[in-house]
Amino acid sequence: MPEFPGGIAALMLYLSENIRYPVEAQKNGVQGRVFVRFVVGADGAVNHVGIRRSVSPELDDEAVRVVKTMPKWMPGKQNGENVAVFYILPIDFRLATDDDTPKEKTVSKLVPDNNDPKGKAEQEPVNENQLKKVVVTGYGG
Repeated sequence: MPEFPGGIAALMLYLSENIRYPVEAQKNGVQGRVFVRFVVGADGAVNHVGIRRSVSPELDDEAVRVVKTMPKWMPGKQNGENVAVFYILPIDFRLATDDDTPKEKTVSKLVPDNNDPKGKAEQEPVNENQLKKVVVTGYGG
């Protein structure tokens, strides 16, 4: 399976830092889960980005925009060879309410660790508005 540079925690952080809730969708109270489908090419490039399940044109367009700006992934392999792999990424768009209080004001990030080549997770403070606006609900092919 292909992997986003830094793993799932880095992917969630990337999305939360780069997705901007569309103003028109906010005004109209539009919320929901957009499923974005894309291919991680044999070279790690993200291409063939499209919507698998739509919520609204505004949310769909924003999800596609951010996925298209992702850096190259570590490509998937089959029999030792790099291969292209389809991915479906669900992204929840939720509007904050007055009752919303984030339960946690940190997010995990991976940092280098000499004992583990994949790194170790550490907590990093984040803007609480980011946590209320975009939630990555999972990822996989």
